[in-house]
Amino acid sequence: MVEVKHPQAIHVMNDGQIAFISDSSAIMILNPASGEVKPFIAGLDDATNFTFDSDGKCYVTLAGKDQQVKIFGADGKSLGSVGKQGGRQLLGKWQADGMRNPVSVAVDQAGKRLWVMEADFHPKRISVWNLADGKLIKDFFGPTHYGASGGAINPLDPNMMVGVGCEWKLNPETGRSVCAGVFDRNDFGNGIPTNSFAAFCPASNGKLYVSVVTAFGVDHGPAGLRVFERIGEGEYKLRAEWKINHANQTTTIWSDVNGDGKQDPDEVKTLPYTVAVAGANQWSMNMNPADFTIYGGVLNEASAKHQAGVAQKMDPRNVKLTQTVFAKVYRINPAGFTACGAPKWDLEHMQELPYAWSEKFQNTGFGMLPSKDNKYLLTCGSDFSCYDLAKGKLIWTYPNTFANVHGSHAAPPPVPGLMRGAFGIIGTFKTPETGTVWAINGNCGEWYLLNEDGYFLSHLFQGDPLKTHFPEKAIPGADMTECPCGGGGEDFGGSLVQGADGKIYAEAGAHGYWNLLVSGFDKVKKIGNGKLEIKPEEIALARAQLESQMQVAVGARQIDVKKLTATFSGNLGKDFPGVQPVSFQKNADSAVRALVAWDDNNLYLGWDVTDNTPWVNVANDAAQMYVCGDTVDFQFGADSKAGSKRGEAVAGDFRISIGNFQGKPTAVLYRAVSATKKPKIFSSGIVAKYEMDFVDVLADAKVQSAIRPDKKGYVVEASIPWSALGFTPEPGVKYRGDLGATHGNADSRTSLRSYWTNQETGLVNDVVYELRMVPKNWGDFVFQK
Repeated sequence: MVEVKHPQAIHVMNDGQIAFISDSSAIMILNPASGEVKPFIAGLDDATNFTFDSDGKCYVTLAGKDQQVKIFGADGKSLGSVGKQGGRQLLGKWQADGMRNPVSVAVDQAGKRLWVMEADFHPKRISVWNLADGKLIKDFFGPTHYGASGGAINPLDPNMMVGVGCEWKLNPETGRSVCAGVFDRNDFGNGIPTNSFAAFCPASNGKLYVSVVTAFGVDHGPAGLRVFERIGEGEYKLRAEWKINHANQTTTIWSDVNGDGKQDPDEVKTLPYTVAVAGANQWSMNMNPADFTIYGGVLNEASAKHQAGVAQKMDPRNVKLTQTVFAKVYRINPAGFTACGAPKWDLEHMQELPYAWSEKFQNTGFGMLPSKDNKYLLTCGSDFSCYDLAKGKLIWTYPNTFANVHGSHAAPPPVPGLMRGAFGIIGTFKTPETGTVWAINGNCGEWYLLNEDGYFLSHLFQGDPLKTHFPEKAIPGADMTECPCGGGGEDFGGSLVQGADGKIYAEAGAHGYWNLLVSGFDKVKKIGNGKLEIKPEEIALARAQLESQMQVAVGARQIDVKKLTATFSGNLGKDFPGVQPVSFQKNADSAVRALVAWDDNNLYLGWDVTDNTPWVNVANDAAQMYVCGDTVDFQFGADSKAGSKRGEAVAGDFRISIGNFQGKPTAVLYRAVSATKKPKIFSSGIVAKYEMDFVDVLADAKVQSAIRPDKKGYVVEASIPWSALGFTPEPGVKYRGDLGATHGNADSRTSLRSYWTNQETGLVNDVVYELRMVPKNWGDFVFQK
């Protein structure tokens, strides 16, 4: 053992010696044979990594005051540097010749180019440099944060955007973008931004502003707002801020007067309550970007106490969630601009809108957005409700049945007019044919459009994961109609704006900011006038249909498991004689038939699955097959006395997932609670650490699979020894369990899950939630003698 101080970036050299950074200040070389350690390069400031070229030159990334790559000869002597001394500035106009937090470096095989990975989130960048003259050749910008929120298109110049706190210039001929500057670096850490929604605001004073929704805590309650003035290409100044303090339930409003960017006491006013200036999870903004009019909700006492508790504990999981309800809704009018151009508001004459509040305006969104002329106000809650602000009355509502992220998990497949997982209201436009239209983003790959008359005008993007189709090339003019609004789920961002040219532009995407032109609104036509009478019996029929779609009232289901010894030939009817299959589907393209049988030695399972890309799975780890494409599934509780309403798996509960693992049908056994330990940890964007006590391939399982002759599905048959499960069923006893299948999309990522009894299967973007067993949603299995 060799003791060194804070070693990092360990490299094995061509001669077998080991080079490493010690204490971020020196590169040392270790002779592993003798244990001798010698200094190679000393006096470095925050060295993060290094590499050698074929001539023995050493290139060291420095993230301290230098913000450069330093070059040293094979003898350790300095030969120069690459990149601007001190790096690029944190805020302001883009300085392409400066690095920011370089952490990794490589020289190409020709020894002519230097590739540098920079650990910055505003923006993420890999820079490429010419070693002959030290000049920048090219830079590659990385993806956004998860969900790609906080992006916006400039209505005065649609080829200008903002995102991740930066301004971007888009080349309409190539589709490539360059960073013009950085104006906001606020985040929670790890690149998760506080600016989770943005909108350009061309103002009446002739200036251009960008308003961004901000979050000042980890809770998902009402957020704050910052307003930046664009003073030049890539350069902005913070002019105003609404800041929410959940802990003491106040809202401070600052409008800069003297232009120094500081919140002087005479520039700040405080309200003794919080005003919601954003919608659910800060993915929309309760402000009219046309004139800075704010429509804000004030929480009732119980909701305010809940938010205060969350803020004080700094982790919403430590506070029992309660229903979030507003007590009041206010319209807060703009009051012009200060001497330096900061927008200000008339806080002395806030207008209460009692008609714009209802019991339905709670828990699911509480977002608000007016029409551009402030004639109408649309609110997002349990319903979408539209109010005539001049007349002060509600004029129509539209159902928001499967609201927000978790509501979408119970949603059926896409149906015209049905909103699934609606997040909030992300923009408006107006045409002669449509009147004012509001755009609403959602969690299931599609957006929705409602117009001022209460019509569901259209959806945008393709919400059916089995029908999505991306263009072959990401080039200007590519048709994105059949794409989801990003990745198809948890695409939290998005905004829509009408340009000064009258055209409609949508910003969407999952890990990048798409700049899209939306057309076809000139073809909208009204098809008649009059009233539609809905009779009570028709309402009852509609409710029954809704329950059928949701399968909430799925009822008690039971499989009588016949005792026989199955033989596998690919013909389920022949191999499971006399066994009645169970059938289930979310749509015709994903229909499933499943069968179960048993004898004293084995459990027999069979599936016939309809799938347009049959039996495709790209998992590199067998334990991850369930999120990487096509699999079939069996979930079961071996303890018949375990509570049937249990929400989590207990001892005796197991899951068998079968997929095509690297060309071979493979069965994997999962136990959340097990006396025999072979643990595995699973992580997702929601749950950082979820541990299964036991995960392993069932080596003794016999699995046979085949593509159906019509090439539109596949058949899987499996024989699982009871000995491998440590359990043999007792005839006549009710056990709980389920049968299911997962379907991959064109990229072989699981995009649809369907089960015999469990209907809480809408989530397909989270490794942990897709793995968890939900025994309360299982049906009954009775093994016959």
